Amino acid sequence: MKVPTYQASTRLTPETGAGQLRVQASGQALAAPFRAQAQFASAANRIATDYIAQEQENRRNQIINDALITSATSLQDTTSTAMSQQSPDDMVGVFDNGVQQIQDRLAGIDDRTMSELGPRLSQQISSARLNVIKMARNRSIEIQKATALELVDTLQIQMASGNTVQQMQASDLLFGTYDQDGQLIRPGVIAQGLQSGLFTGDEAEALRKDSESTIPELVARNQFATADQNSDPEGAAEVVARLRDLKEFVGLDNEQRTKLIEQGVDLEQQLISRIGRVQDKKDRDGDLSIKKTQDSTYSNMLTRIFDEDPND
Repeated sequence: MKVPTYQASTRLTPETGAGQLRVQASGQALAAPFRAQAQFASAANRIATDYIAQEQENRRNQIINDALITSATSLQDTTSTAMSQQSPDDMVGVFDNGVQQIQDRLAGIDDRTMSELGPRLSQQISSARLNVIKMARNRSIEIQKATALELVDTLQIQMASGNTVQQMQASDLLFGTYDQDGQLIRPGVIAQGLQSGLFTGDEAEALRKDSESTIPELVARNQFATADQNSDPEGAAEVVARLRDLKEFVGLDNEQRTKLIEQGVDLEQQLISRIGRVQDKKDRDGDLSIKKTQDSTYSNMLTRIFDEDPND
């Protein structure tokens, strides 16, 4: 805008001094208020814009923090529920379903906020899923180990009570199959458990020693049971005599052998007492039967005597 200027001269007066004063209107000076107003408006607009941006950022951060807290709580519950499952497959499946539900609840969040939230949430989920997978693997190993131990028990029983063929089959499955030169052809369940990592070296060795001592103990107990069932004290005494021979029932430790001998001796005495009681009962029943027979005979004799006619 072009502002007109003018000059005016005044005469010299005592009040103004000896100098001549000039009055001039400046366009720059007149435009200064407008420039200041424009600068203020620009600053106010910048402040308002920065404030809005900061409010949006704060809002976005609040949404992210709230989502992380809520998701962390839900993730903890999902992880706990998953780990309570018995099946390893169910553990992973339950966890993945729970994660999907968490992600579905975040579907309404805008893309920009989600771009910041996503990586942080993914880190939480990945960490939790890794823990669930580790737990599922451990659970799977526990199940496989329990199955292997149950098979060991079954094979021990089969070796103790089965027929000759069953005993050989159980021995091969338990300890492995060997050729005539003693070379291992196929490992048994204990060796397989060691190779697969189900058993440690110490656990496998303990299982082998336990089987070697448990099987002869089961054999002795089965023989005692047969003697008991047949009320055969001589059979029980025979088993006790074999237990006293260290060449018999190889694999028993001293504690097992001593305990079995004591139990066998007690069984022998119980069977003798049982047979004695049975015999006493038979004797009493026999005496009673004889007495009944005698009473019947005496009664019949009296009947005939009284029935006879004295005049005949």
